[in-house]
Amino acid sequence: MPDFIKIFFYEMIENYSNFNGRSTRSQFWFSALAYLVIWLVLFVSMLVLGVLSLIPIVGIIPMALLCAIYMGLIFASLILIIPFYALAFRRLHDINFPGWIALLPVMLLVLAYAFIFHGAELLGIYNYYSFSQFLIGIG
Repeated sequence: MPDFIKIFFYEMIENYSNFNGRSTRSQFWFSALAYLVIWLVLFVSMLVLGVLSLIPIVGIIPMALLCAIYMGLIFASLILIIPFYALAFRRLHDINFPGWIALLPVMLLVLAYAFIFHGAELLGIYNYYSFSQFLIGIG
């Protein structure tokens, strides 16, 4: 068994929700590599089955498999998000940064969502045109 799979299973399974401590560079990157391989296998198989589902002779079987693999991709991402953030927290602790920095992209996405979809209400602008003028800087 390759080393990155052993490190992945140790880091992701044994330290599932351990946000304290430290992780080395090799632990972090080998776990990220294994996570990427799992995600890519599911994604490529989903793409292949998506193309096969367009062929009328093949029928409905690839479509059912496509849905199953898509659900597997979603479940794998949801299951592995907590251990990957725990690993990122430990890696940031190893380089003397606070672990919450790993959550900055998530916080920025939430703020972007709030501003894009609810920005007019947050700014007190209720006219669509004045909000678009505000966004492009002419209002």
